[in-house]
Amino acid sequence: MSGERNGIGEDGSIAGNESMRELHTLVLEEMQKMMQKLQKLWDEVGFNSNERNSRMADLREHVRHYCADQEKYKNDLLKQVNEKGKELFSLSKELEMYSEDLFEDGNQTLLEMDEHLSSGLRKMRAELEKRRHQLKELHLEEQELCEQLIEDPTPHNSRAVPSSSDVTDLQRRINTLLQEKKHRKRTFRSLKAKISELVKELHQSSNNSFTNLIINGEEQLFTLSLTNLDAMKRLKADLADKVLANEAELGRVRGCVERLWERLQVPLQEIDSVVAKAIDDDVPHNLAIYQQELQRLDELKKANMSKMIKSLKIDLELWWDNCYVADQDRHLQQSEDDESEEVLQELEEKVSSLQQLHSSARELYAGLDNWKKLWSKLIDLNQRHNDPARLFKNRGGALLQEESERNRVKGELPRVESDLQEKVQQWEKQREESGLQPSVFSVMGVPLHEYIYQQWQQHTTNKMSQAKERQNARAAQLEREVRFGAQPAAGRRRLNNTAALRTTASTTASSTRSALNQYSPLKKINRRVVLAERNPNKGSKATVVEAAVMQRRSARNRTRQENTSGNSTAQISTYSQFS
Repeated sequence: MSGERNGIGEDGSIAGNESMRELHTLVLEEMQKMMQKLQKLWDEVGFNSNERNSRMADLREHVRHYCADQEKYKNDLLKQVNEKGKELFSLSKELEMYSEDLFEDGNQTLLEMDEHLSSGLRKMRAELEKRRHQLKELHLEEQELCEQLIEDPTPHNSRAVPSSSDVTDLQRRINTLLQEKKHRKRTFRSLKAKISELVKELHQSSNNSFTNLIINGEEQLFTLSLTNLDAMKRLKADLADKVLANEAELGRVRGCVERLWERLQVPLQEIDSVVAKAIDDDVPHNLAIYQQELQRLDELKKANMSKMIKSLKIDLELWWDNCYVADQDRHLQQSEDDESEEVLQELEEKVSSLQQLHSSARELYAGLDNWKKLWSKLIDLNQRHNDPARLFKNRGGALLQEESERNRVKGELPRVESDLQEKVQQWEKQREESGLQPSVFSVMGVPLHEYIYQQWQQHTTNKMSQAKERQNARAAQLEREVRFGAQPAAGRRRLNNTAALRTTASTTASSTRSALNQYSPLKKINRRVVLAERNPNKGSKATVVEAAVMQRRSARNRTRQENTSGNSTAQISTYSQFS
């Protein structure tokens, strides 16, 4: 392309030179003709040589002025080309449209270069105007969105020539605002639906201007600002709190009404008539009904003061037991015999406070009840374990089952204690942070850990006391048996089976005598008992106990054998008579 362009330029220059020579020749010929014509005219006029020289000087001056004008035109054209080139270069750079094709090489004439630069400038100025108009439209759109969303618009760029990045950034900003507007509209509609539902549920009229604007106003007129959306969220939260408060108040009032029904022994027909007025899922309506019933029962309560006080005292005793209140704390400030409004109010306040305490620590009291159940089970199993009579009642593996249950309770009780104390610590921490009273979980007037410690201490003391009592009883019995002899044990049941008598009667007497003669350890034990009585300081307690036990066994065996021998002989003689 450049070669073709250069060839065309060379041909043009050759043609131009030829035309210039022809033009020069023509001008010279014309000038010569003009000079001849002027000479003829001047001859006819009769100008002398001075006048002719003066006329020729004027002619040369006109030619010089014309050449000067042409030179000035060339310089002006060159200056214009330079200015257009600078402007084109600057605009192309600022518009980010710079290209080498915008500027041709030096083979062009000044007029061609001027025309080329003018064409480039027209394109650049058109692009500049387009961008300015585009930015203006985008700024107007952004301004409208910012007014709807209450957002700060993008500051206008102070540069005279906007770049493509300016347009792109502003367009991206508008897209972000459009997305934000859609999101806020969805949020507004969701909050509006929830607020309308809560207002309807509360039976509340939208007398507030803001609430009325949300529910009954046009969506297009609502300003989707973050401040308004936050206000809607707070309004929704307030209405939700009112709903929860109404539900809690309904539960409280209904509980009070039900307790008064029970205490005042209201007839079932009246109760059914009140319950029938209630509507499911209509909390305000039901709350109004139960509040009206509570007001009626309060008046009835005042008329039945004695019955109410008696019923409240029973409830108070029950809640004292449920909350493990110590005996020293179970009292009233007012006189218990008084049946006044003050006593009734104090009883209601105490019952209400105990109910609230039990409700706030329901899980703790359930765990404490479980611990008390396991503790009572452990005490009962330990007492049965120390009862020797249970050895004669071991039927169906009862002792094994009892020991298994005892081990299970001993293993489960520490775990229950640990879990309960951990939950109590969390409960006390929450109460302390919230500033609620009481902040300490008390059982029988002392903290839980101290109460459990006291129970274990008392259990250990009781075990030691029982062991000491058994020891003292054995020592006293041993002393009586040593001094006065052992009491004979009751004889066994007589044999009723004649077949067994027939087979065993012949061997009874001989076995009895051999048992008495062969029981040699009794002599040694009696000797040890005698030595222990003579030297009580030298004899050990174990020796005395062992001697007493062996002596009682020997006396019991001797008596049993004598009874068996006598009964066998009598039964044999009787059998002989019958046979």
